Amino acid sequence: MRPPPPAELSREDMWEIILDLRATVSRLEEKISLLEKENQALKEELRDSKRAKAPFSKGTRKPNPKPPGRKPGQGNFTHRTAPTSTPDDEVREINVTIEADQRQCPQCQTPLDITIETATTEDTPPAPRRLITCFKVEVGKCPHCNFQTRAKHPELGPAQNGATAHTVGPHVMAQALDLHYGLGLPLRKVPQVILDLTGISLTQSALTQRACHLCDPGGLLEPTYQTLRTEVINSPVLHTDDTGWRIDAVLAFVMGFFTDKTAYYQIRYQHRCQEVEEVISRDHQGAVVTDRGSTYRAKCFDNIAMQRCLSHLLKNIKKVEEQKTGKAKAFATALKEQLKAANDLWKGYRAKELSRDEYRRRGGEIKETLDYLLRDRQLTDVDNQRLLNGIGLEHDKGRLLLFLEEPEVPPTNNHAERQLRPAVIARKVSQCSKNDRGANTYATLKSIVQTFKLRSINAVKGLTKLLKGETFKEVIEC
Repeated sequence: MRPPPPAELSREDMWEIILDLRATVSRLEEKISLLEKENQALKEELRDSKRAKAPFSKGTRKPNPKPPGRKPGQGNFTHRTAPTSTPDDEVREINVTIEADQRQCPQCQTPLDITIETATTEDTPPAPRRLITCFKVEVGKCPHCNFQTRAKHPELGPAQNGATAHTVGPHVMAQALDLHYGLGLPLRKVPQVILDLTGISLTQSALTQRACHLCDPGGLLEPTYQTLRTEVINSPVLHTDDTGWRIDAVLAFVMGFFTDKTAYYQIRYQHRCQEVEEVISRDHQGAVVTDRGSTYRAKCFDNIAMQRCLSHLLKNIKKVEEQKTGKAKAFATALKEQLKAANDLWKGYRAKELSRDEYRRRGGEIKETLDYLLRDRQLTDVDNQRLLNGIGLEHDKGRLLLFLEEPEVPPTNNHAERQLRPAVIARKVSQCSKNDRGANTYATLKSIVQTFKLRSINAVKGLTKLLKGETFKEVIEC
């Protein structure tokens, strides 16, 4: 409907229209002011985002509550001890003597008492002497039927001819593999480090191809990888955990299975019970320590002795406890106290602060209390009911306090978390694996290197022996 012409409006109608227009202008000015403020905030946020920050920075800095340096109670101060030489080391002895005119006291001219002190310096030359082995290989060829044969040597690879005739030795290759797969150095930086340390040139593609050939089915390291899998399958206590991975930008999972002395990794596109059963079968005889992952609730694992990680359970309980007050908080508090008491009891037993009988007696008391707390009932609070149903189900299956019956089984999955951490870091600083072959290579070499570390074996020396053809059993028995 069109408004009437101004000539037909009265004075009162004109004033009403003017007041409405003023109110509209005022509202528009307020909106413009708000938009200007939002625009300024977005500009500041964009400017801050372009500034250089540390990886995964939140933009805030937490104050350091502890001063730098060694804290009291962290052990006694010890000086660096003199190195122990081995037959492979080059040892030089240099006598440092006092000048003849300085063997007397400058004040009273009394001869000084001379004693001998020992000081050492460990170092390597900037470019160690290379060992170049030149093979003069006889190749026989029939002039009539083109039959060809090639002389063999234990140190000469079967495919070391033509374009691959000149390669690096096992020790240098072991150093390069440990730098990348063991220490997490980016692959593109490994050749430069090897060149600086040894003076030997190595390309990134040569390292990648050699690593894949070694880990392929039938490769030199594949039997060791299968040996580690067998050791994990037959272990009495097995820790397991997983983390995300990428294969050609497709979501995948790194699944880790660990014992006190063995690490075994496998990378799969899915993390279902079918993938877990490749290592943990339905008739697995040992105990399995894991987090609260739903995969391990599958029926195929019902007959396996399993310990759920108390740290994960306590974290879930703490979230509920912080949200509640009064009587609604009592259930979570009581449950947390009993689980912490059970965990402290296990630590005391492992520290040999109490006997096995005392451990079982006090553990039985905690179990009776938890039996009562986790009895089947209906709670008024929804969050407490969810805790009761979830933790109570694990308790009914014997997966909450297994460590009180078998002290060899730890109550937490901390061991698996620590062993999986290098894979988590590698995922954050790299593009993971380009294809299935690269994923298998990473899993194989990571398993071998991490196993050497768990057994306190030098990874470079261990890999060198494997590359020379020794078996895993021969390496660990040396």
